Amino acid sequence: MLSQYADEDQQIKGEIDLQVASHVHCPPLDAALSQFHRLYPQVTYDIQVVPSVEILQNVAEGRVSIGVATMQKPHPSLAYHLLSHELMGFFCGPTHPLFGRDKLSSADLRGLDYVAFESDQPKEGLHGIARLRAAREISGNLIAVSPNEEEVLRLILAGVGYGALTLDTATPLLARGQLWQLPPFSELPTIDIHLVTSTQTELGRARQLFVEVLKEETEKFVRKRYFADMPEG
Repeated sequence: MLSQYADEDQQIKGEIDLQVASHVHCPPLDAALSQFHRLYPQVTYDIQVVPSVEILQNVAEGRVSIGVATMQKPHPSLAYHLLSHELMGFFCGPTHPLFGRDKLSSADLRGLDYVAFESDQPKEGLHGIARLRAAREISGNLIAVSPNEEEVLRLILAGVGYGALTLDTATPLLARGQLWQLPPFSELPTIDIHLVTSTQTELGRARQLFVEVLKEETEKFVRKRYFADMPEG
């Protein structure tokens, strides 16, 4: 399908206004940005990092055209398209008392200081983390909150508390000995990442093309990741 875009007017101009949740790691989005810029080099971008709950509100109210975010329940004036999934786990930094310790259980986290995303609560985008804490009875002292993944990571590395991060963020830091993964190690919360647009307003030509490219890259990503070994037929 992407070949058809090459036949479009190469002089298409406009701006892609896009809001993305801080913790999002989304290969289809990365691929779409690269592909779309190759096809339409005249189009510019305005990308902001915003908490998911605000993204949904901003798209619904017409303050931004396209969002990439998590969501708890569908909004009647929004259209959603699943882009990818993220796994999240609990981690601590080098000065934390649990760093480097083996044979830990969820019970070892009880009563400890922890840091969290603003949306790490019931009825918000990262509700899976809150649900995991409740299921494992992991209570503690919420010592710091931020909507920004970089700041949550900074607090964890500084030893202010343990906290939840995506595995994509944590894996290279684990390899360098800067983070330590904490239990639980199975049945980790899965965060769904959605493309979000309004059903009430027209996107315009450039933005509509970008959405089409993003959906196409998502299909390619899903086929490669989940169905690459399946025989054609």
